[in-house]
Amino acid sequence: MESQPEAASGSRKAPGDVWSLIFRHLQRPFPKPLSSPPRSALQQPDLVAVSRTCKLFASLCEPLLYSRIYTDQLPLLLHEARRPAMYRRFAKTKSLYIEYCPKGLDTSYQKLVETGKGWLKVGMDAKQVEKVEMEECETEAQAILAVLSPISRMGVGRIFPRLETIAVASVYGREPDLWHRYAYGRETVTAGMYGMVQFNTFIAAGKLRHVGLRNSEGPLSISPILNESERDPMSVNFGLTCHFSAAVHQLVIVCGRPMVWACDAPTTTPWVDVLGALGKQVLSTASSRQESRERHGFCPDTADIDLYCSTATYPSQTANPIARQWASQLTGGGSKKTALTVAEQRRMTDKMSQAITKTFKEESRLADSIRCHPSVDTPICPACGMGPPE
Repeated sequence: MESQPEAASGSRKAPGDVWSLIFRHLQRPFPKPLSSPPRSALQQPDLVAVSRTCKLFASLCEPLLYSRIYTDQLPLLLHEARRPAMYRRFAKTKSLYIEYCPKGLDTSYQKLVETGKGWLKVGMDAKQVEKVEMEECETEAQAILAVLSPISRMGVGRIFPRLETIAVASVYGREPDLWHRYAYGRETVTAGMYGMVQFNTFIAAGKLRHVGLRNSEGPLSISPILNESERDPMSVNFGLTCHFSAAVHQLVIVCGRPMVWACDAPTTTPWVDVLGALGKQVLSTASSRQESRERHGFCPDTADIDLYCSTATYPSQTANPIARQWASQLTGGGSKKTALTVAEQRRMTDKMSQAITKTFKEESRLADSIRCHPSVDTPICPACGMGPPE
């Protein structure tokens, strides 16, 4: 077997650009949005192994390893940023994909043997599992808060000087709504809320082009309502897409700049059920803006939102009163149709635009504009790559 020095010497016999072409074939495919693959899909073990062979190979592998980073261990990644060698590597990063760490998953036999921690969940009932999962959320929120607190005002640009996009929960965003249950299962302010403030401040102090958010009640999010003109440390100057599932729990709004709300619900999801959850959040967001106006004496910035939300499935019956109200407005009163063409979805989203804009204007007293479109028209998110749902 050839020794490392001999391998390094042999590597000089081929030009660096040839080795770069070879190493590209060692790069694993990047996970697709909402694909939820095994967590090992976030790693590049073959490239890492080659990069440790010699300095030449390390320099050639670094652009492949660091230009696009996927991680479900943000605290560990930012802790590594303190090492001088990492600054050179992170200077190559243009896209950052941050996932929450796995929780409440079935424990493999290998992990039971290696760590023993998985035994804690064996034989638990639903309430006990819920308690453990909430404790895991708290542990992750505490870790995020601890690593961000000292560096949040420094800003993401100091660590990733060429970073353009951040996508949060883009790969595993369809997993159970743990952060919703965590946020609303506590009577006091949580580490997750404090962590959100720090993360918001951290990404606001940079030169990002676009951010894509999912699971916006977790610590890796931004304040639910921001006004660009306030110019506080949390004000953002990047494009924002707030992705949401059929069960809409919270919508982030940045007033004073264009943004996107995009529904990820599959086309087979009953649209009327999505409308019930969405309508509740629209009313909540509009009410919060009214509270902001009353508290400050005015609400300085208008809402400018493109909302992409529709499905091809539209059952006529629903028990949700908000969904019934919206369905009546969109269909003109009790359509029995259960399958919708794109043209029909477009006509209904036009009516939805009028209804939501009216709701916003009544609360804010500003020239808010909410333009609704069918989900088939959803543009590709510059941060996570998600387009129209399937």
